[in-house]
Amino acid sequence: MEAFNVFQQMKLANEKPNSLTFVSLLSACTSLINFRAGESIHSHPIANGMALDVALGTALIEMYSKCGDVEKAFVVFNSVCEKNLQSWTIMISGLADNSQGKDAISLFTKMLQATARHHPTLFWWNLRRQKAERINGYKPKVGALLYFYRDLKDLLSRTRREFKDLESQLLSDLKELSSQVQEMSTAALGYYRMGKEKRNLYNMVQYLKGNIQVYCRIRPAFIAETKNVIEYIGEDGSLVISDPRKLQRKNFQFDHLFGPAAIEGSVDQIF
Repeated sequence: MEAFNVFQQMKLANEKPNSLTFVSLLSACTSLINFRAGESIHSHPIANGMALDVALGTALIEMYSKCGDVEKAFVVFNSVCEKNLQSWTIMISGLADNSQGKDAISLFTKMLQATARHHPTLFWWNLRRQKAERINGYKPKVGALLYFYRDLKDLLSRTRREFKDLESQLLSDLKELSSQVQEMSTAALGYYRMGKEKRNLYNMVQYLKGNIQVYCRIRPAFIAETKNVIEYIGEDGSLVISDPRKLQRKNFQFDHLFGPAAIEGSVDQIF
């Protein structure tokens, strides 16, 4: 699954995923009907303390519904504070697809009451229903509800197509970001190697010119010495010493550095 490979590269590059990242991954899990992967993706925003916005909540509802776990889908649905028409429709669709028709119709009625004033079509349909009930006690039949429900599913299908286009664009951007990070990492490694080679060549030229070479040998610590002031000994001749009185560090650079464990033979070979 290429989307998950890009997500792993994103984590290795220390790029923090956002809600849209998880929405795209959950869409891939939904397409593959992969419950375990979807549940694993759900754990990431929970562990990071990410707020459950309507886009992420809707993607989770759809994933759990498609994978057959309507109960978890309904838990997520109830935890979304600001639901939109898409989240309502996907939850209703999930109940209907999992043989819970009565619950789907009940939730559809609640949706009319909760969202009618925000959506012109729902407002018109709900107004007609209330007027009919006042006149002759008419209750909408299941067929009428399902007819209107079909229109909602068409709206959802169009929304899904638009979302898939957005998801493709996101995956393309993630691939490009991964490629750029890899190029930067390769360039940084090459720069470090070039600097090291340049420094070695400079030291060789200076040695051939007859410049004075500076060597340092660190004696072993005495038993009476309770604190070691040497913090770092580098293979390139670098030395870092801490000054406990001034609470600061001092850096030194030598042509060659012998540590406390160096023997006389290794020192004699240099000269």
